[in-house]
Amino acid sequence: MWTWAYEATPIQVGNSLYVSTSLSQVAAIDGRSGETLWAYDGGAWKEDSPSKWFIHRGVAYWDDGAAGRVLIGTGDGYLVVLDAQSGKPIKSFGEKGRVDLTLGLGRPVDRSLYGLTSPTVVCGDTVVAGSSLTDFENKKIMPPGDVRGFDIRTGALKWTFHTIPHEGEFGVDTWEGESASYSGNTNVWSWMSCDQELGYVYLPVGTPNSDFYGGHRLGDNLYGESLVAIDVETGKRIWHYQIVHHGLWDYDLPAAPNLVDIRIDGKELRAVAQVTKQGFCFVFDRATGETIWTIKALPVPSSLVEGERT
Repeated sequence: MWTWAYEATPIQVGNSLYVSTSLSQVAAIDGRSGETLWAYDGGAWKEDSPSKWFIHRGVAYWDDGAAGRVLIGTGDGYLVVLDAQSGKPIKSFGEKGRVDLTLGLGRPVDRSLYGLTSPTVVCGDTVVAGSSLTDFENKKIMPPGDVRGFDIRTGALKWTFHTIPHEGEFGVDTWEGESASYSGNTNVWSWMSCDQELGYVYLPVGTPNSDFYGGHRLGDNLYGESLVAIDVETGKRIWHYQIVHHGLWDYDLPAAPNLVDIRIDGKELRAVAQVTKQGFCFVFDRATGETIWTIKALPVPSSLVEGERT
C-alpha cells in the first residue's frame, strides 16, 4: 500500500502524542520513548473515497478534566471519536463511536467524492467539521461543502452553516439563476481556528466546483474563497470577507487562520491573519471583521472562455 504524502502534525497532551496516518488511522505514542501506546484502524483506506489520495493532516483532542477524546475526520467521510487512553471508539458518540458526514447534506452524496483530510476543531463543547471534496471533477453538480457543529459528547448535530447559501439566506443572490441549488464544493478542507473567549470559529473556505470553470455558476459565489467567522453555539455568520470573487484559479484558502495579538501605534489589537496562495496576508479585527490595513479589490481581465464571466 503506497501513500501520496505524509502531512500529519502530531499533537501533544501530557506525555502522549496523537497523530493520524495517511490512511486515516490514528496512533498514540509515548513522547519520551517513542513506544506505540495504541493504534486505531477503521478501514477508511479500503473505501473508494478521497482517502484514495492517502493524505491526512492530523487529529483533534478534547477532555472534560476527567477523560480525554481523540477525534478524526476520515477519508471515507466519518467523524470518529476515540478514548484517549485505550484508542477504542466512544460507543455513546453518534452510532457506535462515529457520525456519517455524508448524510444530512440536503442531496445524495457519492462517497467517492467526499471525505475529510484535515483535523476538525473543538471549540467549547462543539466539534466543527469541514470536508474534503475532489476538486478536479468537471461536473456541474457536486456535494455541498456545508460546515457542521456536533455535540462533543453525543455526536448530535447542533447546527449547519451553508457555505453555498440556501434560498432566503444571506448571499444567495450572488449565485445567479439556480446555481446555488446544484453547485458544490465551496468547502473547508484546511484547518479551522477557534477563539474560545469570543466563541467564534474561523473558516477558510475553498473554491466552488470546478476549480477552473464557473460558467454554470455565474456571480460572485459567496462564500467561495472567503474567510468567515461564525458563532460556535449557533453556526450563525458573524462576519465574512470574500478574498476572491467567482473563483476560477484554485485560490482556495490553504491554511489555518492565525489568531494573533498585534500592536499598532501603541494600540493592542486582537486580529486574525489569513495567508493565501497568492502570497498575500489578509488581516482583520477578529471580533468585527474590520480590516486592519487597506485592502484594494481590483478587476481582472474578461474571460474569453465561452459561457464564462470573470
